[in-house]
Amino acid sequence: MNISNILGEFGSGKSVVWNWIAKNEQWLFSGAGITALAVIWWLLRKIVSAGAAASPNSAVGQPQVNINVSPTISANQSNTQSTVAAKHDVRSAPQPGPEIKALTYKAVFARGIGSAGANCFIMSFRNDGWTDATNVIAHIGYTGPDGQKLLVDYGGWIEHQPVMDIGRGHTKNLIIALTDRGKNFAVTDIGPATNYTQFRLVEVGEITPGAWKMTVTLSADNFREDYPFELAIGQDGSLLCQPEGTTLAIKKQEKKEPAEAPKPNVGSLRPEVVTVGYDEDSDIWTRGSAGGGFQAALLPFSNEAQPPKKIAPLEHVRARLTYYEKDRVGEFKRVDSGCWVGEAYRYGRLRVGDIAYLIAAIQIDGHGGIITNPRYSSKRYSEDHTAIDDLPEGQYEVKVDLVAGEHGEYAETYWFELEVSDRLKTRRLNQRPAYLG
Repeated sequence: MNISNILGEFGSGKSVVWNWIAKNEQWLFSGAGITALAVIWWLLRKIVSAGAAASPNSAVGQPQVNINVSPTISANQSNTQSTVAAKHDVRSAPQPGPEIKALTYKAVFARGIGSAGANCFIMSFRNDGWTDATNVIAHIGYTGPDGQKLLVDYGGWIEHQPVMDIGRGHTKNLIIALTDRGKNFAVTDIGPATNYTQFRLVEVGEITPGAWKMTVTLSADNFREDYPFELAIGQDGSLLCQPEGTTLAIKKQEKKEPAEAPKPNVGSLRPEVVTVGYDEDSDIWTRGSAGGGFQAALLPFSNEAQPPKKIAPLEHVRARLTYYEKDRVGEFKRVDSGCWVGEAYRYGRLRVGDIAYLIAAIQIDGHGGIITNPRYSSKRYSEDHTAIDDLPEGQYEVKVDLVAGEHGEYAETYWFELEVSDRLKTRRLNQRPAYLG
């Protein structure tokens, strides 16, 4: 197709440029012409781009302004910050290592310490980590209630290894105190100091009774940790341990007083003047008599219950009666083995809730008397009989000493007033010993 015919369709208003193209159409559409046009087109685009960058108000530059939303932050700066943030978010995986935890603290018998073994308190450590803890050394520091300090450079281990390793999942036992005859001592292992030519624990000092602070430091090739604890040392040598900051679920480790043993609760009831009878075959005096009897002054004693206290019973209670004339100056009569109503032997019984009656005086045919029962053994039942001694008319004060127990564990004193006349009269001067109120 002839390009002149194409251009002619635009009418007579064609420009000089188009005339030039018409004259050089053969060269222009040759290979060299096309190449030249492509170069010219590329140069024109570069010029237009440079002009748009120089003019911030140009339409071409407007998208570039939208990218730079801040006068101090460029598109390139935003890309840089994103890259830095991404680097910080990348977290490296934790490196596997040992993780040693304190498990228990208790007293055990550690064999192999000394010639015959020794009692000690130990603390168990277990490795719950991913790798073994190698070449572990234990340092122990103690601080006492008065500021005294003890330092153990090399804590002794029950396992006695020259090089202490705590393998993964393994437990080792550290000696925190050696106990001997109620005392506790901090001890150090002299093995490391002697290049392990000797294995012996040496006392550093006594861990005296009271509240102590203790810090165990475990150092290894690939591990180090401090373990603070609180110790409570009792007067009896007991040791209680708890991690520092926790409350010891125990009472203060003061010397515990032994639980008070049950004691009898004996008191004197109101004296009575009643009739008593006598059985010749058994040689026993009894309360009341169907076929007559004798007037007697009885002194009742009771062992009363006293909840919530525990009351101890009394067996083999022996009574000594001392009779004083009214002025209490001269001792008129003493009976070493008083007679109890209903008892064959010289002993009475006061179980909890029981009442025992002691004969203070008897009146036979208008005469006063005192009954003695010296019988103490079944072998002498027929030889040792109850006896009656004369007690003249008058007023007396009677001291009654009660004694019980194989070693005289129980001993109390009571006072009564007694009148011997045509009728016996008696009254209690004190219900309990003076020091009991």
